[in-house]
Amino acid sequence: MANGIRLDFHPVCVQRMRQVMAVSACSTQALPQPPRGAATAPLAQGVRVTWSAGGSTGVLGYEVFRARGPLDTRPARAGFSATLQFDDAGLGTYYYRVRTVRAADTSGFCAEVPGTSACAMSAGAPLAAGAAPVAGLSADLNADGREDVLVLRQGDSSLGPMLGQGAGTVGNGTLSVPGFISTGGTPSCLGIADLTGDGIPDLLVGAQSDKSLRIHIGNATAGVPNGK
Repeated sequence: MANGIRLDFHPVCVQRMRQVMAVSACSTQALPQPPRGAATAPLAQGVRVTWSAGGSTGVLGYEVFRARGPLDTRPARAGFSATLQFDDAGLGTYYYRVRTVRAADTSGFCAEVPGTSACAMSAGAPLAAGAAPVAGLSADLNADGREDVLVLRQGDSSLGPMLGQGAGTVGNGTLSVPGFISTGGTPSCLGIADLTGDGIPDLLVGAQSDKSLRIHIGNATAGVPNGK
């Protein structure tokens, strides 16, 4: 404490100082070693990452990072494990790296390993969306409990609602033929919100040609949104 203020070094600075000290003849502080032998195995809805300890003392646990592509310079932190394995819930393929965590420092990453969930997303047949679609979003446009899709098209300056198909509130993964709602010239982006407070979703479209924002007030039948 100095005048009632505690001064702490940033963890990166601490790690760098330890690296410098490690090459000094008078230093007895060993750098933390990254895990070894990282591997992945598919789970029902995710991936299990396992590894061996790097041999460092004072280890609190391990941080696991993942990225959608290989050798990503900014992978996302997936979580922390105090053991030598980590179960990551998710679909598709990720690239994993693990590092050792101690109270005062962390190691570098281990070698990157890919992992793919056994329950990957299926590649469905393409659906016709209209002329030059440039954006889209999903929402329950007609209040039937099933997700619908709204496509923004530059080819004919229109919105194309595609209603989710199914029985009751359960969708079956298919959509209706896209509808047609005329909008501004050269539309480029869209959003959805209840702008009037009536519980009916409204649409906002940004147009490049005249630098405008166009508002489409949602319609309803007997107070229930009809997706038109």
